[in-house]
Amino acid sequence: MVFVITLLSLALQGTTITTAARWLGLATEEEKDSNDFGIELPDELESKLTELTLTKEQLAGGSRLQDLQFPKGTLVMMVKREGSFIVPNGQMEMRAGDILLTIAHQNVQGDVP
Repeated sequence: MVFVITLLSLALQGTTITTAARWLGLATEEEKDSNDFGIELPDELESKLTELTLTKEQLAGGSRLQDLQFPKGTLVMMVKREGSFIVPNGQMEMRAGDILLTIAHQNVQGDVP
């Protein structure tokens, strides 16, 4: 009998707790991270992840990844294009709207021109 009461209590509380929290003003929306890749680095690492959305102006000097100018020590880890994730190489043709995930030592400053 106690088992059945416990299950009933859990089911009732589990399905109503979110509604009750909103009604009491205790629920908060989680901030949406603008990180398209869903990757985070531990604070202990001295590296920084950056996302960069390419524009037509940035591709004016050449459309291959190797033609783009990045600060020394910056690595392009991944490219998001039209919902797909691509591991790039230097020969990859870049397009305006591509989102690049770069990693660099935190002391490296600068962006793609």
